[in-house]
Amino acid sequence: MAVQGEFAYLATGSSILKVNRGEHAAGSQKAHKNEMTINDLFKKLRSLKGKKAEQARAEIKTLQEENKALAKAGVLWEIAAPARDSLIVAGDKVIAGGEDQVLILDEATGKLLETLKVKGQARGLAVSDGQLVVSTSAGEVIGYGSSKSDQPASQINTITTTSPYSEDEMTAVYQQAARDILARTDVKEGFCLVLGSEEGRLAYELARQSNLKIYCIEPDSEKVKQSRQKLAQTGYYGHRVTVHQTELSPLPYSRYFANLIVSDTLLKTGQIPGIPKDIASHVKPLGGTICLGGPAQSQADKVENNQLMDWLKQTGLAETSQINDRQGYATLVRGALPGAGSWSHQYGDPGNTASSKDQRVRGGLGVLWFGDPGEKKMVNRHEGAVGPLAINGRLFIQGESTIMAFDAYNGLFLWERENPQAIRTGVFQNQNPGNLVASDDSLFFMMKESCYQLDAATGKTVAKIPLPEKLNDGKHEWGYLAYQNGLIFG
Repeated sequence: MAVQGEFAYLATGSSILKVNRGEHAAGSQKAHKNEMTINDLFKKLRSLKGKKAEQARAEIKTLQEENKALAKAGVLWEIAAPARDSLIVAGDKVIAGGEDQVLILDEATGKLLETLKVKGQARGLAVSDGQLVVSTSAGEVIGYGSSKSDQPASQINTITTTSPYSEDEMTAVYQQAARDILARTDVKEGFCLVLGSEEGRLAYELARQSNLKIYCIEPDSEKVKQSRQKLAQTGYYGHRVTVHQTELSPLPYSRYFANLIVSDTLLKTGQIPGIPKDIASHVKPLGGTICLGGPAQSQADKVENNQLMDWLKQTGLAETSQINDRQGYATLVRGALPGAGSWSHQYGDPGNTASSKDQRVRGGLGVLWFGDPGEKKMVNRHEGAVGPLAINGRLFIQGESTIMAFDAYNGLFLWERENPQAIRTGVFQNQNPGNLVASDDSLFFMMKESCYQLDAATGKTVAKIPLPEKLNDGKHEWGYLAYQNGLIFG
């Protein structure tokens, strides 16, 4: 939906329409009153007979016809258009993005003026200075203008193996530091926070050697500018590495988001920026790691390891974390949140208590993260599908034809498995029980005559559990599932 003044513009997936908001609201209110009257008349029909029943049916029909007309109240125009991925209004144009195309409509009449062909879903639209910019799910960013430019469109360089940094005595230091950090922490995917970006060299090497998405904090505006310019030359900037200019306390990120926290400033100057307790709140529970130190020839190597260990102890996480000296690097691996609960079955636990025993949840809740999987893979909520499960830091979600796993603390995608025959609906109408249960290490789901045990971390099949022999006759299938203390109940 897009709104401009008293008008709203909607893309439904099958059509695009322009609506007078005030008129449509008045029509909706009238239609609602009619629906209430229709419901009352249907109830009365149970006891009415003869002429009174005929009158009630006639009144119902009249009100239903009126509601058909009211559904179009305030609609100024509507055109058939399979575009629902994005929608904007720019001056006298309505622009809609869809699969492999962008539609440009006349705002006043809805007439289709032009169709622009693109690759993938046109999910991002922006207009400025007579230019239309489109971004697609295929990774393209395309600019359109009202007239042909004398200059050819500039091309953004793709990622190359050539470093934007001059070869100097620190080149090998940063390369080795990234190798050491990744080897000692075994964190190669997820979100990384770099305390003190400096020139962006540690971020560059980590991006080059891993699949991490990296956020750098740097208070110095000149260093921020320099980092961004260098990283932009690599093709990493913006989608793999981002540099923010701000002080290190407080940090402008959600709690628990970071799989890995490191410091470029420590490597370059021997100083650890930031306040330990403030940094600690951003470490992801159940595996999030802070890694401090550096190879020989770095300034970090001159810092005594007990100083690094003391800094980690000041985070306040020592009682629930593992703090170790790993060959010149001090690491903190965060454990579970004290008092955190779980939701391992459709109704909480094997006893269907609808209680998680969580001791941490309080009022004043907010959004921790948002993103995938989005609505396209999900079962329509009206179908009453199986609810998500959350246990041991993982979130398990059943879609139309898949089971998906995400990190419960930062939304990181973990794995996806096809299971088109395992979908179960009608759960919230008590027509069917849930068909997913989870433990700290496993996810179980039912599909026809088999129950599958998956590794919770990878989604790989650990075991396939058939029905008892006397019931495995093609006429029976798994209907109920629960798990407790190493036992499956079905």
